[in-house]
Amino acid sequence: MGRWEVLSDYEKGQIDAYKIDKKISSLPNLQFTPKFEQYSGYLDEKLFYWYFTSQSAEADNNLIIFLKGELGCSPIASIFKEFGPYRIGKNGVEENVYSWTKLGHLLFIDLPTGSGFSQNITTFTNAEV
Repeated sequence: MGRWEVLSDYEKGQIDAYKIDKKISSLPNLQFTPKFEQYSGYLDEKLFYWYFTSQSAEADNNLIIFLKGELGCSPIASIFKEFGPYRIGKNGVEENVYSWTKLGHLLFIDLPTGSGFSQNITTFTNAEV
């Protein structure tokens, strides 16, 4: 039994509404038609994520979570230069034929907060700085 089968109709509706709201429908200079869906947004209003669905029915139950990040260094660059579904080419954004989306769903989370698109909501007073 898959994960979606154990959810109530209400829960499925909530997830579907959330996905539609966060779905990415286009990217500038994209040179191919993606064989996957993609979503992005914020978890807890702080952590930026970018999620790609699997390109393979055989790998539909796999979820790969990528959390690599260092102070001031976003893991989102890996979407375009390592194992994400894209490559930056001479004419725009091209397909990465070796993407890990062929092995499962792929979730990038921008860590730590304050790097990339993730937000650091901590505030300081002048006295604390």
